[in-house]
Amino acid sequence: TVGLENTDNKKAGSFSLGMRQRLGIALALVGDPKMIVLDEPINGLDPQGIVEVRQTLEKLRDEKGITIMISSHILDELGKLANAYGIIHEGMLIDEFTTDELNDRCGQYVKIQTDDNTCALVLIKRMGFDAAINSDGVIRVENAMDDTIEINKRLVTANIGVRELTIKNISLEDYYLSVTGGNHNG
Repeated sequence: TVGLENTDNKKAGSFSLGMRQRLGIALALVGDPKMIVLDEPINGLDPQGIVEVRQTLEKLRDEKGITIMISSHILDELGKLANAYGIIHEGMLIDEFTTDELNDRCGQYVKIQTDDNTCALVLIKRMGFDAAINSDGVIRVENAMDDTIEINKRLVTANIGVRELTIKNISLEDYYLSVTGGNHNG
């Protein structure tokens, strides 16, 4: 199940770090659990080891239906595997969200601030873009990174003053830092 079938009589003490991580996962599977909890399962692994452990966890999730709870500081890697997230800061659960909610909070989008966001939003939507006014009062436009010049021209032609038009790229790490009070660029 975890990719250790060809180890012959090799002693566990001589296993590579990646093999030891997979052995730890195998031990967690003893008794056919419905859920396993892993702490930093890819910490210290080389890129190949990270891929192998991720594939093993995907297999357990998809083929065996096992819920996997992972504690990790390697946030980009979590984004490749997780479908639900919780952020713990100073011992407190401060946020929980799904992958869809993560995509709403993170990702790449166009941020627009004008002197009339309501009219600007109507115009941008008429152009066929998925857009909304965020809780912070700015317009967030999805899938428009290549269309910023045209959006700006149309806003200016409609006598809407553009205060800001930027492409934002917010990673899971940026989001984590924003909710925990760390520095971020989002």
